[in-house]
Amino acid sequence: MRETLNQNLIWRHYQSDGAEIFDDAVPRLRYLSRLARKALPSGTPNVLNIGIGNGWLERQCAGFGWNVFTLDPDSVAARTVSTAGIHATVGTIEQLPFGNECFDAVFCSEVIEHLTDGQSDQAMREIARVLKAGGLLIGTVPYREDLRENQVICPHCGELFHRWGHQQTFDRAAIRRILETGGLTVGRLFVCAFRDYAQASTANLVKFLIRWPLARAGSTLVYANIVFTARKPIARLSPSG
Repeated sequence: MRETLNQNLIWRHYQSDGAEIFDDAVPRLRYLSRLARKALPSGTPNVLNIGIGNGWLERQCAGFGWNVFTLDPDSVAARTVSTAGIHATVGTIEQLPFGNECFDAVFCSEVIEHLTDGQSDQAMREIARVLKAGGLLIGTVPYREDLRENQVICPHCGELFHRWGHQQTFDRAAIRRILETGGLTVGRLFVCAFRDYAQASTANLVKFLIRWPLARAGSTLVYANIVFTARKPIARLSPSG
């Protein structure tokens, strides 16, 4: 599949007219925010979320009393979330517009699959740069997605593209390699299925109870995510000669 000509158009659609798609992300983002809350030190940590979506994660983290920053290539999404008191910046993950070692944690959930292989390697180096020593990266990617299943073709120009702009598919080994590209130390790395928040019903609860063990077992019969955490190593002083 060729690289999408303008990924920003896809992002803008789903973060404005198609924003309801992010309702289904709430269980995933709530889980990640709880992981971060357990791992981060007390006080007021600086945290960055890459990819605004509908701003749910930013508002959740602000509710914890954290100093929250967010980054997105779409200026409209950035303006929208900034009205909630979030520090919103327009930019890309490959060139983070932040200084060195300024964040205690970075969230990167359902973002890396939108990048090419070269872009994802650069993104990890940038995340490692802006994390403080010992800082935490936490996020998800789809697990072993068959990109062909969501290919569509533009009836106007004939461009073949993934409906959500995904360009890579991952198993555990692939995401581990990308994390380690930035010199990060991988922590947790597991497959998980999250409940569909927008369709809460007894039937969907039963479906989730079936999907969850299949996902944990690594089955590709259900949609699942790889959950990952990684830390920036703390530099050790070498013994003096």
